[in-house]
Amino acid sequence: MRTSLAVGLAAALSACATQPPPRAQGCVEAPAPQASVRRPSAIHPVLPTLRLENLRFQDLAECATGTCAVDGASPSAPTSPASQDGATTLPPAMAWLQVIRPGAAVAIPRRANTDLLGVALVGTVSLERPGAPQVAPVQAGAWTAFLVPDGDAVLRASGDAPAAAILVTASGPSPAAERPRDVQLRDLVAAQDLSWAQGSVHARIAFEAPLSPRASLGVLVASDDAPVAEHAHDGAWELLAAVSAAGRLHVPAQRVPGVAQPLEARDRTVTAGSIVYVPAGVRHAWIPDGTHPLIAVQVYSPAGPEQRFRGLSAAP
Repeated sequence: MRTSLAVGLAAALSACATQPPPRAQGCVEAPAPQASVRRPSAIHPVLPTLRLENLRFQDLAECATGTCAVDGASPSAPTSPASQDGATTLPPAMAWLQVIRPGAAVAIPRRANTDLLGVALVGTVSLERPGAPQVAPVQAGAWTAFLVPDGDAVLRASGDAPAAAILVTASGPSPAAERPRDVQLRDLVAAQDLSWAQGSVHARIAFEAPLSPRASLGVLVASDDAPVAEHAHDGAWELLAAVSAAGRLHVPAQRVPGVAQPLEARDRTVTAGSIVYVPAGVRHAWIPDGTHPLIAVQVYSPAGPEQRFRGLSAAP
């Protein structure tokens, strides 16, 4: 059922640390980011119509027939924090592209303190909760985000066409307040557009605390020449599943609290289909190469760092 599964940025960065370029795949020499010499181009944040044959994600699972069970946190879940560069714990959220053929079903079991989030990219994903008093399954069309509290759900392709979605399992403490148990949907196309940097970067938030405290989920769109300055997210991991991308995720040399050895400067090449993870507290920057815009499903786990987008959008 699952093919071409990788751990993501943290493992890739670990490979960069142990293998000199170019032997470590996706690793290049890591010069310090250069300041932009011109203003980034504005971009209209239209979410594209995608075709299944054009999705080539590094972490992919396909269910072609029958019922396919997802047994762990995700198909690509690492087993040891030792492989997570700059981290002392495993990522609290993991993502993969799930393809569902007509007539097949993907069963996500209930797991303690774990939610299921996702974004349908192709076709329509039908979601139902085993034993829930729903009259009919919930339908999530392209660019519709969904949240399944506690994670137990059955996913199918609606109709005669296959469906594909980015799925995310996010773990964390029990929410402090009661929240709805039924499946929640958010239309990312209709969501509020938060824009900054002269219209070169846009974000749309689908889920955040208190409804989804274990992980926020949204979409990030940036023009092909819009960099993101070096920054870190204290206490939260960042996850990006890139639908479109061309550039480098730069991690400068730094010391990370709780990690004995300092990190060396390194870069990760990011293209369409990359899924990258940035551990909490690790400084990083985005350096585009000017050929393709960045369009990515973005997750912070736990939720919180996405709130800065509202401040950036409101700034003069």
